[in-house]
Amino acid sequence: PVKSEVELKSNLLKFKSIVLPTLMDVLLSTSFMQSKSNADTKLGHDNEPVIAKNAFKEALQNKLATQNELLFLCQTGLIQNKRHKSLHASPDYFGKANFGDDMHSIFVEIKCRTRNNTALVERSLINHDNPKYITVVAGDSNFHANVLRKSEKMQLLHQAATTGLSKCLFLIGERNGDIIRGIWIHFPDDVVETYILSFNKISNDHFAFTMKAVD
Repeated sequence: PVKSEVELKSNLLKFKSIVLPTLMDVLLSTSFMQSKSNADTKLGHDNEPVIAKNAFKEALQNKLATQNELLFLCQTGLIQNKRHKSLHASPDYFGKANFGDDMHSIFVEIKCRTRNNTALVERSLINHDNPKYITVVAGDSNFHANVLRKSEKMQLLHQAATTGLSKCLFLIGERNGDIIRGIWIHFPDDVVETYILSFNKISNDHFAFTMKAVD
């Protein structure tokens, strides 16, 4: 059914006030074309390869804790989903990993907590029941408890939807390149499909209102 102009305006208002700021935060924070003038941003970007290398150095510790094993990584640029052309993402790395007993293609996202206070928050989450390396399922309570920032949760889900990959290694490092925590994430099909439907609806509604406004 054709939406009324009132409905379209309402959808656009929601898009502008709720979704668009979060999407823009994600796009600006992850774009490979972003300016590196900010010292913290530049340090975080420069530390990504160091943190990735350290993941291999800690491979045994990781495997003992999670039964998952990182095998290799390669860098990537901006990619587009073949079926959903509006989905674009630029994960830091693609790779292969043994996820339990099975080998999977994965994407890897790296964040560097360059400020002492943000690094301290991440360290405070490590304890006997929640070790340095863990495995979580996107959408469950452990996922929300360990991926603290809403923009990063959305970024990871967006990357899963764009790449079509159901496994991810989310590495959180600090300013010296050491790894603070590593989070293996499984993205269930229903979670990803719900995100894609919502993303497409938002995109289509925004496009429809834009066309209506032009007329």
